[in-house]
Amino acid sequence: MQYPTFKRLALFAASQDGCIASEQWLEWLIVDDARWLWATDTHREVMRLLVLQGNRLSSEASTKLEIAILAGPPREKFQDNTEPEWWQSHVDYSIWLRLAKLRAGSSNLSTTALSHFTELSKKNPKWKLSDDERDEFTHWMSGTDDPDYEESRDIDIAPRNRRELVKWLKRPLPERHPFYEDTWQDTCRASLSLSLVALCVLAQERIWPPGRWRQALQVWSEDKVTLRSWRYAAPLVQTMPDDVLQEIIPNVALWLEKVSKFIDRHEDILLDMCRRVLELPLESDSNIMMDGKSINRPVFEAINHSVGHVTQALLNLWFKRKPNDNDTLPMDLKPFFTQFCDTTIGQFRHGRVLLASQLIILFRVDRPWTEQHLLPLFDWTAHPVEARTVWEGFLWSPRLYRQLLIAFKTQFLDTARHYSELGEHGRQFVVFLTYAALHQVEGYTLQDFQRAVGILPKDGLQEIAKALVQALEGAEEQREDYWKNRIKPFLEQIWPKSHNLVSNEISKSLVLLSIAAGEEFPAALSLILNWLQPFEHPNYALLRFHESGLCNRFPNETLQLLDKIIDDQPWISPELGKCLEAISQIEPTLDKDRRYHRLSEHVRR
Repeated sequence: MQYPTFKRLALFAASQDGCIASEQWLEWLIVDDARWLWATDTHREVMRLLVLQGNRLSSEASTKLEIAILAGPPREKFQDNTEPEWWQSHVDYSIWLRLAKLRAGSSNLSTTALSHFTELSKKNPKWKLSDDERDEFTHWMSGTDDPDYEESRDIDIAPRNRRELVKWLKRPLPERHPFYEDTWQDTCRASLSLSLVALCVLAQERIWPPGRWRQALQVWSEDKVTLRSWRYAAPLVQTMPDDVLQEIIPNVALWLEKVSKFIDRHEDILLDMCRRVLELPLESDSNIMMDGKSINRPVFEAINHSVGHVTQALLNLWFKRKPNDNDTLPMDLKPFFTQFCDTTIGQFRHGRVLLASQLIILFRVDRPWTEQHLLPLFDWTAHPVEARTVWEGFLWSPRLYRQLLIAFKTQFLDTARHYSELGEHGRQFVVFLTYAALHQVEGYTLQDFQRAVGILPKDGLQEIAKALVQALEGAEEQREDYWKNRIKPFLEQIWPKSHNLVSNEISKSLVLLSIAAGEEFPAALSLILNWLQPFEHPNYALLRFHESGLCNRFPNETLQLLDKIIDDQPWISPELGKCLEAISQIEPTLDKDRRYHRLSEHVRR
């Protein structure tokens, strides 16, 4: 029973007297590294269970439960970049709360558990169980008129006087707990000058509180204050010691990216700070997890990694200079971009991903540099790992550029063999490949595209079919010409001939493609007929077909198509009956056709 909803119901039942044996619900709580004991999904039910049934556990069972509680929540369920002080506070409170709930239900804690509970209570005297059970919910909203609104908040007001603020900032940040908050970020937002002067005074005393700098930079990265913060804070940030910079790299890097969009001065400082960030030891992994595993999504990881932020800051600075074709890369940025292409430095992979996303402009502005440093990384044979990441970067927002397509023709066509490795960007590759074939790019033959398409698995062909529909519908008034000059040659000369690859999704898309062909519908149907089969949920296709008016213009072909795609689907929309009615009105003899009779029977069900 792995679904949270069902587990919540089971735990609720266990909290009721005489429903479920204590040994059973204890097993539920401690199995799988005590997943459900700590899960937010079941927080309320577990708290009630501990209060109402904890005192019914045997001595042996109580020991097992206490061991699981004292072990604390599993670290791997949280991001690796979680602040240590917050994590320790979270662990302590989570353990304290569960022990407190057991005591509230009259459970007798063991000596070890009681000692741990007493120690935590003395260390955190403000921790008390709520009279209204609010601590049993992961979310609790109180309005300003509610009696518990103010008493639940522990707000430390940052002084508005410079001298007092400096003293206040010298105090160490208190251990984070669920109800503590202060107004330092509000001060940074409302009074840039006051917050910056206070930090400057501390810097002159060689005091650089990382936590306060982290919060300040987070606020200064907001669009409303980004430019002003850069104008006045950049010279101070440049003097930040490396050990402090190392501790708050993510915040500094993000700030650099944000200010690079608006920068109007201190370019030299921006470049120096980018250099310093890149010279510090950085983890190559993004540490972004999903279900306890690395997400393995190069683009998403790149745009959230410090190296990615720095790379984007440098690209933004370059774009503000409005580069033109063949300008070559500026000398102050070229060393950075070249450094990113060094595959021996793992963390620079994130920079390579973002450079790849700007491959076309890099190619147009400085083709020799791009061919020497960046294009080789797209070679699956020479750089199998790097190729995947840069291809995903390029496919993030790809565009057709003839000279580039010619320059990396071999790598581009070879990517079809690695379709399954591209993950969410596999579809973009297939769409890109389809449009390149439709536009008949110079330097490529029909056989080139035929081989590439032939390599793709069935789900890749499904995406091609969808792309063809999108392309034809996008032609609007020129659909018939686009069909004859682009889509038809593609289907005749590039699309696979083996009908073993047919699928419901392909059939559905090809039906929509034939509808989009308009007056060329008969010709389109003749090409796709052998690829058609009944598919689930044909109602959208029937609606589009009825709205197109093709039933009235091509009754024979309409009946042929409907016979192919309608079988024994459980529910068919009224549009099928309307199409059949139109067929019989235009071509009365067809109502004696066995196919017409079969479909009519289906409508009458």
